[in-house]
Amino acid sequence: MELTPHALAASQRLAASCPSRLLPALSFLLDLLGLG
Repeated sequence: MELTPHALAASQRLAASCPSRLLPALSFLLDLLGLG
C-alpha cells in the first residue's frame, strides 16, 4: 500500500484539525504500512 498525495493531504488535514490525534494517526499509518 502506498500513500497517495490525496491520502497524505487528507491525513495532514485531519492532523491539522485535531492535533491530539496526530501521534495515534501516525502510529496507525506506520502499522498499516508495516513499518511500526
